[in-house]
Amino acid sequence: MSLAIGFVNLPNLEASSPNDPPLIQVRYDRFVLQLFKVDTFAQMMNHAALGVCGEAGELADAIKKHIHYGKPLDHDNVIEELGDLRFYIQAVQNMLGITEQELLQHNANKLAKRYGSLTYSDKEAVERKDKEWGKIGEANG
Repeated sequence: MSLAIGFVNLPNLEASSPNDPPLIQVRYDRFVLQLFKVDTFAQMMNHAALGVCGEAGELADAIKKHIHYGKPLDHDNVIEELGDLRFYIQAVQNMLGITEQELLQHNANKLAKRYGSLTYSDKEAVERKDKEWGKIGEANG
């Protein structure tokens, strides 16, 4: 089984000759680990969670401007906001020891349970077979 580990290309700051590669490949989780502000665990979790919320708001604002104000969709800004979201999500993953594969597989398992046919349907979206409260609602309904 392959693990989903993202890599990014960064400037090679240690290049000392023209023969050295101008870019080096770095694991994204380690890149975030180096950049995320070190503080107490609680403060770092708070920083990351609020970062997710703030960046999600900025992404929503970019889409809102396109849909409701008729502005052209700023594709570069959408990429920037998605990247910022990904940064803060990775920070949470790092702090809790959640691997990319674990995150993706857990989400896929949940959605496969919710959508038994592995195809979206409004009915299954409302039923939410992956949630306990859906079963409780059915018993009381």
